[in-house]
Amino acid sequence: MANINNAINNTVGASNSGVTNTLTVTNPSNTASSDAQELITVGGSSAGDAYTTYQVLGSRTYSLGIDNSTATDALVLTDAGNPSSGNLLMTIQPTISRATFGYGLDSNINRVWSRNAGATGAGSCVVAGIGVSATGDSFFTAEIESVRSYCFGIDNSDSDILKINTTNSSDVTPSTGTNIWSMTTAGELTMPLQPAFLATLGTTDTNATGAGTTFTLGTGNALTEIFDQGGDFVTTGTFTAPVTGRYQLSFQLVYGALTAAMTSVTANIVVSNRTFGGGNINIGLVRTIASAADLCYSTKSVLADMDAADTFTVATTIAGGVGDTASIVSSSARVFMSGFLAC
Repeated sequence: MANINNAINNTVGASNSGVTNTLTVTNPSNTASSDAQELITVGGSSAGDAYTTYQVLGSRTYSLGIDNSTATDALVLTDAGNPSSGNLLMTIQPTISRATFGYGLDSNINRVWSRNAGATGAGSCVVAGIGVSATGDSFFTAEIESVRSYCFGIDNSDSDILKINTTNSSDVTPSTGTNIWSMTTAGELTMPLQPAFLATLGTTDTNATGAGTTFTLGTGNALTEIFDQGGDFVTTGTFTAPVTGRYQLSFQLVYGALTAAMTSVTANIVVSNRTFGGGNINIGLVRTIASAADLCYSTKSVLADMDAADTFTVATTIAGGVGDTASIVSSSARVFMSGFLAC
């Protein structure tokens, strides 16, 4: 059935070619719109597809209709002249109220949309799944074509770990691209690119401080990186925040070659926004002198606010004594500085 306004020169016509019947509705005057209502029925013992074809001549063709070759007579959308050919773009299975969206260039990737059509207020969700007998990844992808893509899903090839992966091109999957977030089936979470570092002092810094001289860890002997996720630490003792956030920062210093004449000691976490100071103990009195070690420890940590490009260093000062005679003693990773982006 077609409703036509003949006053604006609309036309309706029908034609037959073999087993295909075509209904044509046009609006040659291009001055008003026209609606077409169609009822297409296919019956008999050898029924075929019932569908409508939409075409821009010389450009693009789509077909929307029932694919009778499927067991459920699914409603499908293809980019060809009938529902059983071309690339499958959408399938609606009426018996399970589910729509599947895919693209024919990669038959292994499908988009699935599922809606709870029950009582008012019922929710809706997006579901991606792979059958129990299949092997492959199940995931969602967000993409700016050929620029950046992210995926969130299960890596079937890696113990079914839930992952977020990214790449600077298209079509990333949980088993390709760069992994930025992973969670095992036991709930263990890792972020392999999260800024984090640990560095230790491998060689004692002799004559580092005393009589009021300030010494910055790493400016004497270089530190040794144990790990540096993101490459934001340099062994001369400076960590540079790659992004604005809250950073957990820590250090431990071990002082040696102390004398009774040395008085207060301060050890500071120095960041661009502020200095977190502390200490001021009488180091000459509290030093350990067993076996002439003359040692004392200083440990500090803080959750600090840092802006992108802010720096973190460790600075210490011993007052008193006859000069720069106190050492920063290295042994079994006792002297270290560390940090990570907490949030």
